[in-house]
Amino acid sequence: MKHRRLIAASLLLACSACTTQDQRNHVMVPWASLPVPVQKSLISAAPSESFTSVERENEAGKYVYEAKASGRTVKVDVDGKLLSATPKTSSTVAWNNLPKTVRKGITKHASGVKVDTVEKYKLSGKTVYEATLCQPNGDKHVIRVNKAGKMLAD
Repeated sequence: MKHRRLIAASLLLACSACTTQDQRNHVMVPWASLPVPVQKSLISAAPSESFTSVERENEAGKYVYEAKASGRTVKVDVDGKLLSATPKTSSTVAWNNLPKTVRKGITKHASGVKVDTVEKYKLSGKTVYEATLCQPNGDKHVIRVNKAGKMLAD
């Protein structure tokens, strides 16, 4: 029994040594698990955007949260204090000014839901059109299409 515990402890120690310090410092955090001050600060910093990911990082012994949304990044501390935010690099595009393929793609994927706004931005060098849809009950959600009108995964 002692030998099994020793082997298990050795394996655990060996596996943890394989993980780099950087991997241990970056942990994906579900929105519902974020502290309320962090959620409020992120919403305040990017009110009309939906966050695609939030990571908790350990910087100099303190936790910070880095959230990504629509090609921009917002960083806050555990108390919700805004530490940094990249400027919004998107622009709103009028429906009639959208390429025909983009209008068709958004219409197809919106499934009859009202399109509130459409923003255009670059992500990894490619043009993305982000449509904010407004449900009849007032809820909003976002779909993204490329310039060919093909739906993009979140």
